[in-house]
Amino acid sequence: MITPRTPGEFREMMVTYPGPNAELDVCFVANPSALSAFVNALEILPIDPAAYVTDPNFILFNYVRVRTGQGLSFGDGVSKIYTDDKGHRQWFNMSTAKLLNSPLDVSCEPACTQLSVPPKTTFTGADVAPHYFPSFLYTSSLTNAAGGKITLKVTIPDKGSRLLIVLHFAEIDATVTAAGARVFSISVNGKPVPGGDGIDLIKWGKAANVALFKTVDWQLGADESTVEIVLAGAKGASKGPSVAGLEVFRLVSRGPRTNANEFKLMRKVRDALVVPEMSNWQGDPCAPIAWPGVGCRLTERNDFTITGISLAAAELAGSVLPDIYLLKNLQYLNLSNNQIAGGVPQALINLEQLTMLDLSANDLKGTIPQGFGSMPALRILDLHDNELTGGVPADLFPPPPGVVIDFSNNPDVCGTTTRPACEALGGPGISDITIVQPTSSSISSTQIVWIITACILGVLLIIAVVVAIRLIFFQPHLPIEDEDNGTDGFYSQAARGHFLENEPPYVATLDEEAR
Repeated sequence: MITPRTPGEFREMMVTYPGPNAELDVCFVANPSALSAFVNALEILPIDPAAYVTDPNFILFNYVRVRTGQGLSFGDGVSKIYTDDKGHRQWFNMSTAKLLNSPLDVSCEPACTQLSVPPKTTFTGADVAPHYFPSFLYTSSLTNAAGGKITLKVTIPDKGSRLLIVLHFAEIDATVTAAGARVFSISVNGKPVPGGDGIDLIKWGKAANVALFKTVDWQLGADESTVEIVLAGAKGASKGPSVAGLEVFRLVSRGPRTNANEFKLMRKVRDALVVPEMSNWQGDPCAPIAWPGVGCRLTERNDFTITGISLAAAELAGSVLPDIYLLKNLQYLNLSNNQIAGGVPQALINLEQLTMLDLSANDLKGTIPQGFGSMPALRILDLHDNELTGGVPADLFPPPPGVVIDFSNNPDVCGTTTRPACEALGGPGISDITIVQPTSSSISSTQIVWIITACILGVLLIIAVVVAIRLIFFQPHLPIEDEDNGTDGFYSQAARGHFLENEPPYVATLDEEAR
């Protein structure tokens, strides 16, 4: 979390990102208890990934980058920012750092002095790949007398942080010409740093004016929020410790991310549906928080998979992407009450885990695809209030047990008990249940209709006679009439009621086909 400390403050972070043609998607997310996220400006600059060797699953947040040999009085000197860095870094002198409320505090025992050389002095190892640490960084150093100490104390907002510390050195004292004159050790929070004992800059660099740096990967304790770096002069050395610059980064885990393939696919889904920009469908679909209306689940691979999309009445105006079937773990898809055009993709039948498909109240055209009745998990199929045409597929009429289906308010859908025969509408008729094929060319379709009508009337007459006889001779007690005990030919009221009672809140009550 980033909380600005002063007006005009900026923060720098480093992210290892695959290249060379990879896209970088930057998303600012506000803490739920805070105001909206905001940023005044965003600058993206390249840096050699080998400049700071670290785990690519971490982001480096810079807390301190300072020239310790500049602005010695730490607040009383001239404020200055140094930008002539091929690595695209900004360096501050200590006065500037203080003005920006830097978390750095510097103290010396007994007292520090500042050494410097001309600004145009060249340093071996500076301004070269992969680090590109600038020569100007090494033209001044903070030093102490023999046996003295320099303490660099940095406060980190979050306890238990993992830190990357970079210390910069160069021997610029003209009186130090041989190894053994300046020797010191480095410790962090009272513990020695690996390789930090007996540091001799002349011995290390084999000469003066050599750019040197040491990195320390340090894990703070669970209750620690302060890192205290101590440079202590060695006994017997004629010179005390010296340091030219300090960088402190906090390593923040990037955490689980959406599966790479699903991440790319969700962006295509977003573009196909023409999701409004204000809907916050930006960045990673699942991390750090999920897009509105998107369900996610953490997998055993420690990445997120998409389990649902619910964008009812979201002002969508595009179409349903056929490739959405590649979201193999999708369990619900609710895009009702929008202005989605196009057809119902045939590929949706490949979503084996889909339990609910609601595309109602849109502008969908075309026929209802075959295969929905064979989907193993499907329990709701709602396509009412569209402009669909043609017959109901045979695998949906009668509907599979326990499946709620609604095709109401699609005037040109045919082929069910509550719809006209597809032949009457002039449609092709998908369902072979409602289409009667003539068995002989000598019998016309009109004759077939009369034969069927006569059979029905005969059956009704027989039933009426039987009922009349029972009423006359047996006088049964009539049951109280149930006003809504019928079915509309699509699904049973009991099956529908049971399913809706056990569905999550995102399942809206469906309008019945026949009212």
